[in-house]
Amino acid sequence: MSVDGFDLSGKRALVVGADSQAGRAVAAGLAEAGARVAEAGRAGPGRAERVVAESAGQLGGLDIVASCGDLRMAGPFTELSDAEWDRLVAVNLTENVQLLRAAGRVLLAGGGGRIIVLVSMLGERGVANTAAYGACQAALMQLIRALSLEWARQNVRINGIGLGWLEGDPLLSGETPDQLIKYLPARRLGRPDEIGALAVYLASDQADMMTGQTIFVDGAITSHA
Repeated sequence: MSVDGFDLSGKRALVVGADSQAGRAVAAGLAEAGARVAEAGRAGPGRAERVVAESAGQLGGLDIVASCGDLRMAGPFTELSDAEWDRLVAVNLTENVQLLRAAGRVLLAGGGGRIIVLVSMLGERGVANTAAYGACQAALMQLIRALSLEWARQNVRINGIGLGWLEGDPLLSGETPDQLIKYLPARRLGRPDEIGALAVYLASDQADMMTGQTIFVDGAITSHA
């Protein structure tokens, strides 16, 4: 194995949701590996095609697109309003569908590329008072699986990074970080730079056989009974 395989020099990347902690880590990791990075906040429903087109125009094309936007919401399921549900779906699903569709068109036309989607471990592990949020995250994981099959022969790879609890993140569960750590097998919170490092791998030539997967960076919480 050559470390040159992780070199992203000459690659053109768009990071959407780069104003989040994990999004900043992804953008920083890709840039440190040599990619030219365009950063955007959340695309917003109906804006994804413009964000993708503007970034592709600015960089002269795209090789990597990372979706890092996220709306977190917690509370008893019976108290979830229709308006709250509609907002969760709009931000966490509809925006991603529109972004991935626009990114897919550009990457397919350009001969291939890499797509990285950040998801929450709550799409895999049930936690009380996060049913609606977790349902959206599980849907993203299924989207990743299905699109990997659709695009595999056209050299577009799509993978997810499953986020556990990170240092500095607001906690949906209500516990303080010190209270939460005792439930984590690794006995610590994740570091944002660990997310950036995995994003570099998934964007690199070394990950060419990796597609349709969601890799969890969670200190084994999704494996813990």
